[in-house]
Amino acid sequence: MGRKGNGEGSIHKLPNGRWRAQYYVETPQGRKRRSISAASKQEARHLMIRGMYESQGVVEFDSGTLTVEKYMRRWLESTAKSSVAPRTFANYTLQVERHIIPSFGHVKLDRLTSLRVQAMYNAKLEAGLKPSTIRHIHAVLHRALRQAQTRWRLIGRNPADDVDLPKVGHKQSNTLSMEQVDRFLTAAEGSGDRFVALYHVAFFCGLRIVVRRRVLLPSTKGWAVPALLLVFEHDFFRPDEPRETR
Repeated sequence: MGRKGNGEGSIHKLPNGRWRAQYYVETPQGRKRRSISAASKQEARHLMIRGMYESQGVVEFDSGTLTVEKYMRRWLESTAKSSVAPRTFANYTLQVERHIIPSFGHVKLDRLTSLRVQAMYNAKLEAGLKPSTIRHIHAVLHRALRQAQTRWRLIGRNPADDVDLPKVGHKQSNTLSMEQVDRFLTAAEGSGDRFVALYHVAFFCGLRIVVRRRVLLPSTKGWAVPALLLVFEHDFFRPDEPRETR
């Protein structure tokens, strides 16, 4: 049996009919096991959760009345803030405050269902949010609820598990035909373009040349020489015109 980490616990029934909850916490003196007993399993669970939160410096709460809003904000402060980079934490906070809390922050945490989570994603998609944005929202919600389920035992299952996420579409690339490639190279060679050799290599390797932006290159008089920044990407040729293989 694997060793339990800080904050993890278990509940079992004693021979005398009472219930015992055990969990582990990290203290200045090292890793310690805590045990509590109660008349009912629900009470033992409540006391264990309270002990877990108190060991992490989190304000005590009543798990039976805990809402999604309260849980998400406490999760941000007690867990996410110290486990991710500041920029990532800012993004987590944005998803929670702008999307998750307005959608079902008033719902009790243990009453949140997959159907309600799915409805939120569908509504956001219909409102014009990009599929990638919805996936960002889901990543934050799923991570928070996973901790509520597996570590703090606040919920029996993760309602964000059984949902369908929108597919992120990929833009179709505009590619050249072989005839257009020949015309391009002929024009480049005739104009004395200094990147002709580079073009030949790119086309031979099946890459796509994309002009991203203009940059300034240093000269004897300062940063004044304009040039094009070229980026090479895959899939230069069209699907109906496969490259020759050797």
